[in-house]
Amino acid sequence: MAPSIAPATAASEMSMRYPLLLGVLLGWSATAIADDAGLAGRLLEQVEVTSLGNGARVLVRFGCPLRYTSHFPARSLTELRISLTPLPGCDPIDTVDSGLRAVAGNAANLGEVRLDRAGSALVLTLSFDSVVDVSIKPSPDFLGLEIAVAGGSPVATTRPGLRRTPLPGLVAPPASAPAPTRPLPSAAVLETQWADAKAAFDKADHPTAVRLLTRMIEYPEHAYRAEAQELLGLARERGGQLAHAKAEYEEYLRRYPEGAAAARVDQRLAALTTLDSHPRVEAVARDKGGMQWTSFGGWSQDYRRDSTSFDSFDVSTDFVSQSMVVTNGDFSLRGRGERFDVQTRVNAGYMYDLLPNGPGDQSRISVAYAELADRQHGLSARLGRQSKHTGGVLGTFDGLYLGWQALPKLKLNLMSGFPVESTRKPFSTDRQFVSLSANWNGWIDGLEISPFIVSQTYDGMGDRQAVGGEVRWYAPGRTVVGLVDYDIDYGSLNMAMLLGTFELPGRWTVTGTLDHRNSPFLTTRNALAGQPVQLLGELITLFGDSGVRALAADRTAEADTLSLGVSRPLGMRFQWSVDLTGTQISAMPSSGGVPEIPGTGTELSVGAQLIGTSLISSGDMSIFGLRRYQGSTTTTTSLSASSRFPLRHGFRIAPRLRFDQRQFDFDGSTQWLASPSLRLDWHRNKTTVEFEAGGELSSRDRPLGPEKTNRYWLSLGYRAGF
Repeated sequence: MAPSIAPATAASEMSMRYPLLLGVLLGWSATAIADDAGLAGRLLEQVEVTSLGNGARVLVRFGCPLRYTSHFPARSLTELRISLTPLPGCDPIDTVDSGLRAVAGNAANLGEVRLDRAGSALVLTLSFDSVVDVSIKPSPDFLGLEIAVAGGSPVATTRPGLRRTPLPGLVAPPASAPAPTRPLPSAAVLETQWADAKAAFDKADHPTAVRLLTRMIEYPEHAYRAEAQELLGLARERGGQLAHAKAEYEEYLRRYPEGAAAARVDQRLAALTTLDSHPRVEAVARDKGGMQWTSFGGWSQDYRRDSTSFDSFDVSTDFVSQSMVVTNGDFSLRGRGERFDVQTRVNAGYMYDLLPNGPGDQSRISVAYAELADRQHGLSARLGRQSKHTGGVLGTFDGLYLGWQALPKLKLNLMSGFPVESTRKPFSTDRQFVSLSANWNGWIDGLEISPFIVSQTYDGMGDRQAVGGEVRWYAPGRTVVGLVDYDIDYGSLNMAMLLGTFELPGRWTVTGTLDHRNSPFLTTRNALAGQPVQLLGELITLFGDSGVRALAADRTAEADTLSLGVSRPLGMRFQWSVDLTGTQISAMPSSGGVPEIPGTGTELSVGAQLIGTSLISSGDMSIFGLRRYQGSTTTTTSLSASSRFPLRHGFRIAPRLRFDQRQFDFDGSTQWLASPSLRLDWHRNKTTVEFEAGGELSSRDRPLGPEKTNRYWLSLGYRAGF
């Protein structure tokens, strides 16, 4: 939900002044996505899956800045949980939980993606329909994650004795290595899980059936193991995952050559093999001009309402801050031929404002492009509105991407276009950029190096000239990602980040991050922050070229972050984690009529989480969290509990409760806050209906008298895929 703003006293305004200014400046480079968050009202804006070699790359975009903290597990997973910490200007208290489903048949076998609150932090959960390995890279602007996936594409498998094909830059374990197995549950739990898997299969809910049956065959041998193996192959075949179906059938015959279903499994495998030797794609391609065409996408609508009442010693008010209907659509058309692949995609939305004095109706276009790939020559091109965080490109732009696989282990990339400030605003050519980059792997097993050079202008004046690169190294149980961005024009290090994830003996996982960056990235455009003019040319008239460059440097802070996370499973049903993050932001001096903004000093956040699964019924999940945050103006302690329980006939219910205590340093007051909410959704095939209602009740003992704020929200909507 969008934030509700209650009246505040002068003292309160002064206490929030510097954090708000810092939030504005820290979010300067994230304007486009943050604006869209106001339109869409969701933190989770976009999920996109693209093929990459024999694996896939998942791009997740957020509606406001979120810092990656840790993830679990890193290998052999069907469900990935990523812990995130909101940055200034991004408050999970003021947002509805977000959920999206990836398009059917994607290269990562990715199903649902959900972003859930866990106290003052967030947990991003990605559910895969097959066992995969992952490595994660945060975007430089904190507005997304890039997740490399190995083992989830239709050409790979994780079953014993079959080859697992990694992504470029990822190393597969030896072929002889046994697949990880789950500890065998009790007979009652096993029987319940088997019934759930068969029910999903009988309802033709193939993604759910694949996920549940995959879990069944990860256990040591049991009474349902052989039948689950057969049904898994059949579910994949009926879901269009023919290569995966073949692998499951082959595994059945390897394990159970004399099994009761061996004859019919052998017949299905023979049919798929014959199909491969006489591909249907070629026949359809000849009938339709050399291409096989598929279309897919989704449509969603939500009604959202937010009301607030505020009472203090001198003010009492009650108002509706949000009442809107939000419509979003995503459509893709893909053509595959013997040599060429073609794809077009459009993702757009419209917000109909129901308030007489609200912000008004708004529309957005987040994605709109056409893409052509020539497999014979290793060429690819994409033209239109698109998002990238590689090659020194910072988010969404309108323009052209060209890629050429010059050598088996070397790809060259060219990007050029116009950065998009907001997807709600008209097309603009004020800023222009050109980026050259390369992706090289193979020098050392598991190592990928991606250098870049980028040049950008704004109103004809140099805005950003930078060189840098990304280094990603992956080995079983170890991931290291490094990013460097250096502005050669200003002589300033925009970013240096090192992120590592290590699996240790005893099932311990340790994640650490070292991050130094300009916040926002240093560009000449930063000089406009806080100025009464909106055009760079007008500012140059007032201060001259050198003066504007000095203002840009003054409006850019330096931010340093150190974080460490530790996690470990507890038995089969629980996993706990602890994380510690320290952040320091430098001061920005007074200049050009803009007042000084003091630095934050060292701000510390420490949190602990306990995640439990299948505690009451098969497939449920509960998250218990405790977090302590000590900032420059406030100290907050947060205790939270949230659960998600699957019910019958596709229903799920998710209760949530959070308690906060916030101490304000400037006046010594204390605020208590309680926030209960309930979410109910129903999912069948490709359609989901969602309802959520909740409240936030707070009281604060200010020196001049008590202050109470009550906020209530609800949302009702649906999502339909095709």
